[in-house]
Amino acid sequence: MTDVKNKPEKKDDLQGRMAWQEAERLIGYQFTDKTLLQSALTHSSVAATPAQSYERLEFFGDRILGLVLSDWLYRTFEAEDQGELTTRFHALAKGEYLASVCIKLGLQNCLFQENGQKKLAERASVQADIIEAVIAAIYLDGGLGAAEKFIKKLTGRSIGAYQIIYLKIRNPRFRNGQQQKNWECRNINCTHNPAAIMSQNFMCG
Repeated sequence: MTDVKNKPEKKDDLQGRMAWQEAERLIGYQFTDKTLLQSALTHSSVAATPAQSYERLEFFGDRILGLVLSDWLYRTFEAEDQGELTTRFHALAKGEYLASVCIKLGLQNCLFQENGQKKLAERASVQADIIEAVIAAIYLDGGLGAAEKFIKKLTGRSIGAYQIIYLKIRNPRFRNGQQQKNWECRNINCTHNPAAIMSQNFMCG
């Protein structure tokens, strides 16, 4: 009698498990509930039910992204008015930016889709949906803190660039090169800033 524990995995099961592991590596987050990751990377063309595709997660992830970015921008640019904050928000939340994040990570290559629709993953709208779905999946698996960490990893360098421009405009003394270098060390590039370390390789947009 064959030992169930030692029974070899089916080829499809093994390939699927390896694909999810690669996706986790690209995302930088290990899921406790793997079904959330699977749904986030499954197109409706191969999903048995709407809940098994990324569409519902994409809807939820869009709202989580909005909350995290709004909070971050509000606290970072204290002197800016509503219009200025809105401009910054839309630059980071727009589909083109999210699609560039997806390409930078390579997550479009992890999308499960119908064989005859391989070009779906090349669409910017689908790539943006993937990022929002992943955000929601991380939130459901690890909470708001985990989702916020992922979002800031992807947008931290852009926020940092905004801050440099912001400080140069409002503080003439900051235009001194050494002052800018010191600020970047404290807020973006230095090894004692964990959030900055994660953001260094994800300057998209």
